[in-house]
Amino acid sequence: MRTEKVPKYLSNKLKVLSFVSAGLVVLIHVPHPEFARFSLDWWCVEVVLDTFTRVAVPYFFFVSGLLLFRNYETGLTWYCKVLKKRIRTLLIPFLLANILALVISIAKTMASVVWHGYPASVLAHEVCRCAYLALGVDFTKFPLVGSLWFVRNLLVLITMSPLVYWFVVRNKKIGAVVIAATFVLWASPLSNVQFFRSGFSLEGLFWFILGAYFSSSIVYWHPSRNSKRLCYVSFLLMLIFGVAARIWMPEDFAIVGRAMSITAGLVFIFTIYDIMADRLRSILRSPILSTSFFIYMFQFIPLIPVSFVVVKCNSIPMGCGTLAVLSIWVGTTALLVVASLTFRQKWPKAYSIMLGGR
Repeated sequence: MRTEKVPKYLSNKLKVLSFVSAGLVVLIHVPHPEFARFSLDWWCVEVVLDTFTRVAVPYFFFVSGLLLFRNYETGLTWYCKVLKKRIRTLLIPFLLANILALVISIAKTMASVVWHGYPASVLAHEVCRCAYLALGVDFTKFPLVGSLWFVRNLLVLITMSPLVYWFVVRNKKIGAVVIAATFVLWASPLSNVQFFRSGFSLEGLFWFILGAYFSSSIVYWHPSRNSKRLCYVSFLLMLIFGVAARIWMPEDFAIVGRAMSITAGLVFIFTIYDIMADRLRSILRSPILSTSFFIYMFQFIPLIPVSFVVVKCNSIPMGCGTLAVLSIWVGTTALLVVASLTFRQKWPKAYSIMLGGR
């Protein structure tokens, strides 16, 4: 058995980057109207911001694999212990968030039925459809809370952890081949198949097993003298591949461009923390950093009215798209932070249950 504590510096880094990544996930889901191709708003929102935000979910997969396998044991007892813990920390929050979304969906459908005079069968059909999606058992469809496909996918990967351990962590040579093969599959058109988009993400598999591969060296993670150079180079590569995938590459090759952009983006966020670590030291004890999981799980609640106002009412003036998207993002994230801190302070037991003991 390996008993390795996460180094303090790495723990602080993951805490900050998890909060940033949760915020970027909110930015992914901020609704906006379709911008004219090659307009300024299109460049800023559809290309630049989209390139940055696509790093967020791979980061969570990578860190999940990194931390899960740092003290991995073989044997049925330990495996059952891992599954039991993940039921509490992942499955229960997943189901509770989807049940809350189900209640909201039923309320919206009832209002539509009353307002428009639809027959009761419309309500019954919508309730059945939403309840089915809320369970998350259909891997060809996204869960009712679409962003929680990550949590469902992570649960599947955790159930596969013995295979990952034997073929990736324990045998590094075989692991390198598995990682390379998974990257090729991820960068192929196969990743566009609906099952691999909503059910079992090849991208998520790649980052999870890559994190597992590096878990044995976690005690050696520290800032490098080349961090600044790596940061600048990875930033440029992230933008170059991201823009190329969006504009110049044919669809089949665009997948490769996006994969390379995300890879460079992860290097960028890990190294930029090294550069800014001293400046960020003052916020490490801030309770705001503990709201990351709440932000990820319940971002859909404030985004429901935002979506109605922005998309259906088409309320963003021409030429103000980027400013509007950033304003909605900052406001929504701030609201979620305040809600998380308030909820935890006033109802700590309920908060702990909904967030899996966090």
